[in-house]
Amino acid sequence: MFELDFPKHSSQNTSMKFKIITALLVLSFSQTPSAKDLKKINLCIPKGRSEFMEILGVIARDRGFFEKQGIQVKLVSQARLAGIKGRSPQGEATRHFLDYGVADKVSGNGSDCTYGVSTIEFYLSGGGDRSKTKALYVSSFGDQYDTHIMVPKKSKLKSIEQLRGKTVRLGQLPTFLATARMLEAHGMSLDDVKVSRGNGNDKFGPVFEGKIAATTAYLPSMAFFLATDQMRVLEANIIQKYVGRRIPHSLLIVNAKYAEGHSKEVLKFQTAMKEAHSYIVRNPEEIFHAYIRSKGSLFKREWRSNNLTVNIEKAASFVGDVPFVDLASKSESNFGTYCDVESYASELVRRKILPKTSDLRGWMGVPESAGKCPSVPAADRIAKSN
Repeated sequence: MFELDFPKHSSQNTSMKFKIITALLVLSFSQTPSAKDLKKINLCIPKGRSEFMEILGVIARDRGFFEKQGIQVKLVSQARLAGIKGRSPQGEATRHFLDYGVADKVSGNGSDCTYGVSTIEFYLSGGGDRSKTKALYVSSFGDQYDTHIMVPKKSKLKSIEQLRGKTVRLGQLPTFLATARMLEAHGMSLDDVKVSRGNGNDKFGPVFEGKIAATTAYLPSMAFFLATDQMRVLEANIIQKYVGRRIPHSLLIVNAKYAEGHSKEVLKFQTAMKEAHSYIVRNPEEIFHAYIRSKGSLFKREWRSNNLTVNIEKAASFVGDVPFVDLASKSESNFGTYCDVESYASELVRRKILPKTSDLRGWMGVPESAGKCPSVPAADRIAKSN
């Protein structure tokens, strides 16, 4: 803010000062678009699962970051399952439902999904039309943000070995890999536990009540579990400890034709999402509140009937700075993220979860001139060294 220096006791100058201030106020208000002038865009998200990118979208919407960029973003749930053929870490033939039809929606011309939240595994499996989508951002499990094995606070379980014969609820594919390796390191396998498949938006009640002995937890559901103060961590950071590398996972994609013809609008969207990420870094407790705003209707009974006491500090302490890479930046982090993807793809093939994986180098904006990724130790050697 600045002050205008006018001579005192001058009615003419007082009038001029009033006019200038009025003009400045009018100008400042005119720079903020009205609701009717906002460009309306849909961000499509999986109905049965939450992703870090979705939470960023909720925060950018609710904190006015989108509006500041002159756009109005509506989050639209997609319920149609779109699976990939493969095998589970237990060796059984299965279909991992990892996209919920979002990628297909974003690919479609004239679709109501301009942007969408998908997963790297879906594209690695050959799913999704890469010629019709563009990857903007990717977030990862790993060295800054991980996943944990959690049990009800009243549970008598104190070690991984005590999970033998118990029901363990697993979420997305990285949690299967990490849990499999964790059990192997303790002389067991996934066959020694009863695997309950689920996502963060499933009913929380059975977990709180001990009907499910343990569960994997990650953002945003991890913040919810911790903030309820009804859960405790049995084993933390299982990807770092037992897989030994970062696993890129959550993607923000955009329709390629739209991106080509609306580069300025896409940049505004990206700017708002970056601001939301910076906001989370400064206010990690907001992940819990954003999750409640986004998915609260799915588990109102669980978090209200249990007299929810928000333990913000405990929840926030496990969040960390989630790796959030702008694939359009052409930076070293872009190449490093691609190498993480390549390493993850090798692990999926090694464990025979996928027979082969697609090369995403070009789709992720990494030129051939960037060179080959550095070799990494085999997962077995990494796990043993930890």
